[in-house]
Amino acid sequence: MYDVIIIGAGPAGCRTAELLAKSKKKVLVIEEHTKIGEPVQCTGLISGKLLEIHPDLPKNIILNKIKTARFFAPSGTNFSLSVKKPALVVDRAKLDKWIYSKAKQAGAEFKLGMQFKGFQKKSNNLIIKTNNGNFETHILIGADGPLSRVRKLAKIKADYTQQIFSQKTIVFGGAKRGRLLQGHRPGEGKFGDSADLCFGGEYFNWFVPISKTKARFGGPSKEMKFKGESGGVCRYGLLKTAQKGNIYLVGDAALQVKPFSCGGVVYGQIAARCLAKAIIEDRDYDELWKAKLAWPIRKGLLLCQFYTFPNWLKSLLFEIIVRTCSEKLLENLDMDFY
Repeated sequence: MYDVIIIGAGPAGCRTAELLAKSKKKVLVIEEHTKIGEPVQCTGLISGKLLEIHPDLPKNIILNKIKTARFFAPSGTNFSLSVKKPALVVDRAKLDKWIYSKAKQAGAEFKLGMQFKGFQKKSNNLIIKTNNGNFETHILIGADGPLSRVRKLAKIKADYTQQIFSQKTIVFGGAKRGRLLQGHRPGEGKFGDSADLCFGGEYFNWFVPISKTKARFGGPSKEMKFKGESGGVCRYGLLKTAQKGNIYLVGDAALQVKPFSCGGVVYGQIAARCLAKAIIEDRDYDELWKAKLAWPIRKGLLLCQFYTFPNWLKSLLFEIIVRTCSEKLLENLDMDFY
């Protein structure tokens, strides 16, 4: 018998497991993949807030620090924003493994390569069915990503917008970054500490330097002219509830991601703490996570209206920003809308 069973060993699931295990809860994490952190489906660009959440983050997980972001309109009009706190480009596989190791050290149990099949109610508990046996628990947590099976089987309603992304790693000396980004030439020379974002389709394309010689380039799959090495699905929105009885959702499964960029690591870590607090202190989970994330998500959803504008209007807005020097005002925006 377990106090808590978590489906999914990504950053949100492992962080929740760590915090619950530290409070002496008996925790089991079930993960369908045999290796933590694989496959990689993320660019790895995360705000510096990650260091506030994890001040002990190992330095070897950080590949680069982004100090400037350059934004390009379909017309080529562009402006740059400098950030007060550099954004981090992390090795996602190493980050996931590190958060996983902290959960294991705290006492959480893991079963890798095991598939969650469903659950059945048994009095006040739940029987969790897998491809390799059943397990009983008081609480079930779905941390199983945007396509969450836990969310589906628990019939927790989710209204969302979906994006499918593809990306690849390029090496300096191969494809020129300017040719990759909608025909514009944002810069020459080695890759540095500046990321480029181009807004000409239904979302945006990105160019994020990993180092001086490598960068990740990607965008919506149907707009990419290459076969991506990695990618994934993002679903964003604001759930009315992320709990149903003794079943909870956290991270991507609860749509706790930034709508404007689909980044989910920071929101997932914040929500994990809220969920652990709700379980340990018998608090209302929805109340806790919405107090932290509902307004940032709403702001992100509002900004996503920009993606629906025709290209001529996007270009006009960029032209206005540049001519009025309004980009300086935008530098006060928080990357997480927090």
